[in-house]
Amino acid sequence: MGIDTLLNLLSNPQNDTAYQRRLFLSSLINTYYYMPIQFSELTMSQLKYSGNFRLIRKHNVANALLQYEQGVNACKTNYDLLPNYFHIYENTNKELFNMTLARRAFKLIEQDFNTVFLASSEIEKLVDKGKYLDKNDLTLFSKYHDDVLYYQTTLNNVTNITAKQKLSADSLIKLIRKEYNITK
Repeated sequence: MGIDTLLNLLSNPQNDTAYQRRLFLSSLINTYYYMPIQFSELTMSQLKYSGNFRLIRKHNVANALLQYEQGVNACKTNYDLLPNYFHIYENTNKELFNMTLARRAFKLIEQDFNTVFLASSEIEKLVDKGKYLDKNDLTLFSKYHDDVLYYQTTLNNVTNITAKQKLSADSLIKLIRKEYNITK
């Protein structure tokens, strides 16, 4: 049950308990499947602030290092947007749903974060039956849909930029090995 499933459910609201449970579960799974990322600047900082960056005589290597640093900065800038959209999405989630039904799931996540990786059928067992929606309001459904969509778009941007940065890092490593005759 990915974000696309959640968006599809939100695009076609229904007024029955089975639909509301599917929506609740999809929302629960996607909201608490948030993984932080860290982008290290340690090596570049050491090179720049120790004065050793000037010792790099090969301009193609120096340029590739600077280009790599720009890529890390782009990753960080885009990633910094993600928590903002995540929290907007999370707040609308809390406004829409009766989260007390997921108390057992939350308790297990607190004890072991790997609970978020369980199959949806296992997570479903941790959610009580009841009144899933605190507010059955089409305007709130629409807002929630938009919040999820903005989050998904930002998440996709971060994923794509990070993948591009990984390729840049791999290319940089190959260039340094080639230019300085370094073998594994």
